[in-house]
Amino acid sequence: MSQSMSRRTLIAGVSAMVGISLASGAVFAQPQDGEQDHRLRDQLVVHEWGTFTELQDEAGESLNGINTDDEPVPEFVHGFANRVLEKTFGKRYPRGKRLPYRHPGILVRLETPVIYFYPPVNQTGPVTLDVEVQLKGGWLSEFYPKAEYEAPGLEKMRLDSESYGSLRWEGVQVGTEDRYPDTNDPVWLNPRATRAAGLTASNGESEKFLFYRGVGNFSGPVRAKLNRDSGMLELPSRSDEAQEHQLAGSWLVHVAENGEVAFRKLGSKDFSKLKSVQASYRFPEEAFKASNLDLLKTEMHEALVADGLYSDEATAMLNTWNEAYFQSPGLRLFYLVPRQWTDRQMPLTISRPAHTERVMVGRLELISDAQRDLIERIRSTPVTSVDWMNEIPKSEARNKFFQGRSDFGDLGIEIPADFQQYLNLGRFRNSILRAEFAARPNENLGNLLEEYRLNSGFTK
Repeated sequence: MSQSMSRRTLIAGVSAMVGISLASGAVFAQPQDGEQDHRLRDQLVVHEWGTFTELQDEAGESLNGINTDDEPVPEFVHGFANRVLEKTFGKRYPRGKRLPYRHPGILVRLETPVIYFYPPVNQTGPVTLDVEVQLKGGWLSEFYPKAEYEAPGLEKMRLDSESYGSLRWEGVQVGTEDRYPDTNDPVWLNPRATRAAGLTASNGESEKFLFYRGVGNFSGPVRAKLNRDSGMLELPSRSDEAQEHQLAGSWLVHVAENGEVAFRKLGSKDFSKLKSVQASYRFPEEAFKASNLDLLKTEMHEALVADGLYSDEATAMLNTWNEAYFQSPGLRLFYLVPRQWTDRQMPLTISRPAHTERVMVGRLELISDAQRDLIERIRSTPVTSVDWMNEIPKSEARNKFFQGRSDFGDLGIEIPADFQQYLNLGRFRNSILRAEFAARPNENLGNLLEEYRLNSGFTK
């Protein structure tokens, strides 16, 4: 890459300056009676939250190709220049987080980190600062407001553990009027529901937070091994993590097909003292209750606040999970990511002194017993021809279906039984089946992968 294509000039152009009226003083919602004032008297406060998502098999190994896009962000969100990717994959390539759907190098999804700012009480005008965040072993592919990005290897789609992506916002003004882009997307609106100050980027774009997402070719600090015979879950610490981490809290959660929830809190574990943590991953039928979701949210909210978030931030974080995490059927483990790991994996730099809290949650999607049973049925089911897809009538559901979305709705046509079994595997079904075929080749499974081109994405 030439010098002229450095980090600060790689992004093509800058949006035209948008006129915005700045307040004479820092705009910040004053606390009402009984409310906590999130500001410090003479120091900037910065809070960040986000989620790492992995799919792991029974041995606790991360499976690749999990780049689905079930919750796309609003259209005004920026990302990698499409022309770079279209040069290789064409204009209609299925994508997630601006990257090719099922990219084999993607082991981790960095979901919706947001950074909030709280100016000092004694601040009389907007605070101007620069912010940079980096991701070791990955790329930061979507962001708002507009940022300068660096993504070595992007043009050749070479993503590995040595990749090093970054975003930089320069000249951000914190404490400006609330003039945010219009959207009715809950995933975007929920993070706004805090007492953080408004901010305005150098190109005039405003929001309540800095937002970014990305993908990585690395694994988080926790593995989850499942023993199908004993029904036990084991959480061994990773040997390459220097055993410095205190796992401040973790929850094993199973969401049933009917939306009822069973969960088990595993609590705080110090990996430097315990070689592993064990618990049953199976729940009796009576453990599943609709009311358990509120109990789970309450426990997690308390833990997030104890880990450094303000109460309204923790609420905003949990509310963004409603559909993908709390309503989507499946077996998953949530854990509070140790701050040391976050700082090492994704360094954050702010151009002025600040009191900074970074609270990340790891989410491990695990292969449930029900999914394992589905896999066995798929292995024994002959595969139908893909020709039935040609009969799907044109509709928004059809468009979402061919984009690889799980929430496509009613296609207006009966889906063959073999393909419905495949859909029932859930959000990361392609990765699960590809890993299954690699481990235990099977004629029906191989035919399904080939007939429906599940290694390359849907095509019309």
